Amino acid sequence: MDSQTRLGLELFAAALVLGVLGDAMLRATPWGLNACLWIGCLAVTGYGLTVRWRTALVPIERWMIVPVCAFALLYLGRDAGLLKLANTLAVMAACGLGMQRAQWALNHRQDPALTDPPGLLLTGTKALFRLPRFLRRDIDWQTLRTDKRGEQARAVVRGVLLAVPVLGVFGTLLVSADAVFESMVIGVFDVDLAQVPGHVLLTFVLTWGVGGFLYGILTRMHGAAENQEEGTEKKQWISLGIVEVTLVLGLVSLLFAAFVLVQIPYFFGGHSTVLDTAGLTMAQYARRGFFELVTVATLALPLLLTLRRVLVVKAVRDLRLFHALASVHVGLLFLLLGSAAQRMWLYQETYGLTALRLYVSAFLLWLALVLGWLLVTVLRDRAERFVPGAVAAGFLIVVGLHLLNPDALIVHTNLARATEEMPFDTYYVSLLSADAVPALLDGLDTLPLAQQQELASHLVSRWGPERPLDWRTWSRSRAVAQQAVATDLPRLWGLAAPLLPPSISLPPTTVSTR
Repeated sequence: MDSQTRLGLELFAAALVLGVLGDAMLRATPWGLNACLWIGCLAVTGYGLTVRWRTALVPIERWMIVPVCAFALLYLGRDAGLLKLANTLAVMAACGLGMQRAQWALNHRQDPALTDPPGLLLTGTKALFRLPRFLRRDIDWQTLRTDKRGEQARAVVRGVLLAVPVLGVFGTLLVSADAVFESMVIGVFDVDLAQVPGHVLLTFVLTWGVGGFLYGILTRMHGAAENQEEGTEKKQWISLGIVEVTLVLGLVSLLFAAFVLVQIPYFFGGHSTVLDTAGLTMAQYARRGFFELVTVATLALPLLLTLRRVLVVKAVRDLRLFHALASVHVGLLFLLLGSAAQRMWLYQETYGLTALRLYVSAFLLWLALVLGWLLVTVLRDRAERFVPGAVAAGFLIVVGLHLLNPDALIVHTNLARATEEMPFDTYYVSLLSADAVPALLDGLDTLPLAQQQELASHLVSRWGPERPLDWRTWSRSRAVAQQAVATDLPRLWGLAAPLLPPSISLPPTTVSTR
């Protein structure tokens, strides 16, 4: 068996094991200790295989291990679902960036596509879809049929298949002979057949993804050679001159400028201008405009990058003209982001803070950082630095959100602004994660009695001793929330007792202390 075949088999076996392990661990949500451990297993497996097969890691890959491990550990901190999603995206971005920059280094900068932002997605996608080709082409399946170890593996499979019906016959008789043995066997083999397709699908998806990632870090030298061989035949799929690019960018910028001019009264008028406008309410102004503006800014950024990519520069003045127009375009995008931020601020001032409003505001901040970074990289002919900087800005936003503790901030903000006209929304905060529990306990006494009872009922039902935590979903916030509720259980029980279902009862140890 040659080394390439052994590499393919080890890669597939490692991916399959991690897929099965992921199915066993990651099905429990919200992710906590399980995600941290699984990502750790992925990192250890990848590093172990690179050591075993003496795959040289470029510096960027070594550095990307740091954010991967850091964001894996952050699963053990906060409990908010959107924060965990941000952690997942950060881990994926770190892995993708490592593979992208490695491909760029190994190609000796011959493929400019690897330095573009779409290359971050392209690299991972290419690795995923090359995995079947790699398994089909690089593993010598014919050799496995005659190899001694392959024959031993086939013998093991045949032995297992022959043993299954025999075990079935004797097992049935022994189960019928003893009730204790029967209960033990049923406990081990109690499988809900309705859930089998879900387990198979999740295992397949994880195996496919992990296999593509391992392929990217273990076999990229072969892929780099292919890219260099094909490099002379590659042609840009589309190219535009400065006239076409100027028209597209100029007309879009004029549209943005017209919108900004209309928004000037609202920039300086605030609440009064909105309310004085006939047929326009605060909710309509914010809801109708905010998400549309965020979408416009999100789409305008790749448009600008694409135009730069397809522009054929025939003279220095072409590049200067593009940079001037792009700078104006970015400036208008900043104004659009400012309008979106103002709409969100007015909306939060009127209706309070929610998780969606907070996270979209954080996304706005990231877009602003990315636009600023674009000015000092892409528009100064340093495009290769844009993607790492944009990813690093995303890392900073995610870490900042963890430090901010969004769910606790939502509770504190809405408690502080609660009035008779705009009461505290107890139903909404009852949907928040464990991160909000300490803040809810601190502010419970400031609420009317009916809301105290409603919140106390929610806290006891969700975080009381009747709801033990799954070790896979463990995080510090969930443990703190459960401990805080247990400590304050007598007071909470006194408030919540009229609303709790009969199935939930106060523990005897707590009754004795009251």
